[in-house]
Amino acid sequence: MTSRWLVEAATARDLTIGWRPYSLKVKHGDDRAEKHSKRDVASHRALRVIVALDEALGNDAVAAFYTERGYRAFGGEGADDLAGILVAAGLDPAHAEAADDTAHDPSIDASMDEAHRLAGDSSGSPIISIQGTGRGYFGPVLTAVPADAGALWDLVAGLTAIPELHEIKRDRQTGPSFPPRP
Repeated sequence: MTSRWLVEAATARDLTIGWRPYSLKVKHGDDRAEKHSKRDVASHRALRVIVALDEALGNDAVAAFYTERGYRAFGGEGADDLAGILVAAGLDPAHAEAADDTAHDPSIDASMDEAHRLAGDSSGSPIISIQGTGRGYFGPVLTAVPADAGALWDLVAGLTAIPELHEIKRDRQTGPSFPPRP
């Protein structure tokens, strides 16, 4: 949901999004229930594809793949069919071969190290960092894309400018409400 908000905020505020891999498999290691562990492994395989796409085609290809996989993962449509996701995103399905290439893991680890340097080791996904601030924050975690994505961006960007800010949090009141596919 946060990624969908960012896409709308980027349009509203003329922003450039740099999509970076964050692996829950790396974050949690093997200390997860089997249900989560399987999902983490599948997601890590997709992150290898993301690294390969970024290296070969750039961040726009990453965004297309990430968007399609997100809709499938949260809509129960087969998030493990990486070749199918690539085709649906208008990309060459051959990039799915990267899913089992551990040579991409150092790039994922480096991205994780950078995320934790910016937001701390206890942070999770999503992490937002505005270039030049030297800080990152976990969140915002959204249940829907706000009607005024730009206004939320302005508030989040304003909060990130305050170095003393550590955390804002409340319990969820509703479940997610996913926007339609672009």
